[in-house]
Amino acid sequence: MCLFSYDVSMQAVILAAGRGTRMKNLTETVPKPLLVVAGKNLLEHKLDNLPQSIDEVIIVIGIQGEKIQQYFKDHYRHFSIRYSKQNSQQGTADALWQAQSLLTDDFIVMAGDDIYGASILQNVINTKWSMAVWSCDSWPQPYNNLVINESGYLEKIIFEVENYQGAGYIDMCLYHLSSDIFNYSPIRIFGTKEFGLPHTISEVTKKIPLKVIEGDFWLQINTPEDLKKADTILSS
Repeated sequence: MCLFSYDVSMQAVILAAGRGTRMKNLTETVPKPLLVVAGKNLLEHKLDNLPQSIDEVIIVIGIQGEKIQQYFKDHYRHFSIRYSKQNSQQGTADALWQAQSLLTDDFIVMAGDDIYGASILQNVINTKWSMAVWSCDSWPQPYNNLVINESGYLEKIIFEVENYQGAGYIDMCLYHLSSDIFNYSPIRIFGTKEFGLPHTISEVTKKIPLKVIEGDFWLQINTPEDLKKADTILSS
């Protein structure tokens, strides 16, 4: 059940600065968010599923980011579009912090490559300080497993769970946050030079409760195989 209903306009932040190295030669001359699935690029799929309550989109760009700017320019449908540049690959939290000066109050944040269903986007928008999660029976590769309390709020995130075979929840990288998050420092991912947004959110939720909302449609695009699978699903 939604805690808040948002009829006023909001901003959306799309984190689209990654290199897309797992896409191999597909991203040599095209940034990953512009890869085409079922007749539209990954960013268009996202923008087309956003509701009318979003009126401005901030796209955080990086490698080959000028191609995203050339494609969308300053608007798409009814959305105005602005850009923020992440000059070095320092993680998703750093990418969000680069857009700080463009953000006003409440906003949603989402990955630049994944595809989200319209209903989970709307539910996250309607619920202040929330995150979308995907229920999963098991997964063969490392993921961040989320621990949720009985009231439906995030309790903690167990990072990089390898070969976990039990049921659990995966972070969909879709959040409803506010400018209050910038009162905290980004958290560095252990053993790297990058600052992780899930790591930062996990720390911030010790002070600000974060509601968990289960998603009903999500296509995670990491590899060429994921791209083909998404094309088959969306084309049908």
